[in-house]
Amino acid sequence: LSFGGDGLPYQSNGDKLWVPEDAEASKDQESFDAAFNPTGAFTRQNFVYFLATSGGTVLTAPILQEVYRFRELARRNLTATDICDGGCSPLTPSAVGYSEVCDRAAGDTSSELSQCLTYGSAFPLFEDGSGNVVLDLTDAEILEMVESGTGVAGSLYPPGGNVTFDVRRVFGGLEYDGAGKLVSAKAIKLGLPLEGYKSSVDAVKDQLEAATAWEDQLN
Repeated sequence: LSFGGDGLPYQSNGDKLWVPEDAEASKDQESFDAAFNPTGAFTRQNFVYFLATSGGTVLTAPILQEVYRFRELARRNLTATDICDGGCSPLTPSAVGYSEVCDRAAGDTSSELSQCLTYGSAFPLFEDGSGNVVLDLTDAEILEMVESGTGVAGSLYPPGGNVTFDVRRVFGGLEYDGAGKLVSAKAIKLGLPLEGYKSSVDAVKDQLEAATAWEDQLN
């Protein structure tokens, strides 16, 4: 992937980025798993990692905009038509897009893209409460938001509010200056979680195959 310069390294396997096992990010991943998969249902937690080039940072508007563009392309345009496991066969009953296989709140049976859960992503920090993601920001504004964990007005994490965003769950390689001020982040994690299924239930075989097929297309 390239953001107006040298190509950024791409890593879809988190184990190769968030290491070693005793690293803070590894502990964050364990907390994340516990927080978002409490019932034991099988959830496909797809993460795409974007890394800054040497000496760079992902905390700029152009990079965040490009990561968001990637997310929207995957969510709106990526479809799967076949399931391949030792051979390929058409999905039953038809092709599926992200809105049909994304993770949702318990009891939600809709296929609206707006109802797909967005955990594992930085963008809730930049949502204005009307469904818009505000990324037309200066680097200084982005640094302030990420450092404070408070987002744009109207977001779930508004300025002056008592709830802050846990930026360490989605930004890696945070670097600070001598005064303790955030200056850069080397990586950003984008989550595209798929619906959770209990793999022992035969009745969801078709849905599980659909989620697997979409994940294969993403990879």
